Amino acid sequence: MIVDRRGSLAGMAKGTLLIDVMGYPHLCRECGAMQNWVWAVEARALGRDGMVEAIATDQELPVEIARGVLTAADRPEEAALLGQRRDRGHGFNPNICGRCGHQESWYSLESVVIEGAHRPRIILASAPHSVAQWRELMGELRDGAGYWYVGR
Repeated sequence: MIVDRRGSLAGMAKGTLLIDVMGYPHLCRECGAMQNWVWAVEARALGRDGMVEAIATDQELPVEIARGVLTAADRPEEAALLGQRRDRGHGFNPNICGRCGHQESWYSLESVVIEGAHRPRIILASAPHSVAQWRELMGELRDGAGYWYVGR
């Protein structure tokens, strides 16, 4: 992967940008297994020096983007550990334990998002992704769709 001086991928197809899938260590409450939970997707090098847009993965569209990036980065096992909404309510926790299959509530993810946003970032995977889908996500954020913005 070649990165230019602005942090952009050299040779990326037009209409794509680099998305990072952010992880944070979490101990499964059911079986005690430790794994990195996906807590945010983050777009880098959007034209403003040092500006990063990041959205928590507690809604369907950011989870879909995270799955796509993990798959494109050759990490399909981790993409498969992102489940569907199972609880009613505003947000959900997509992370499924790789050992026992337990999917904790949104409240568990909330604490991971808060911790992850205030600690050094752990990048689980990076890959080019569609600008159009990222703009859709940012548009829904501006429209008050309930996304949790955790950019820096």
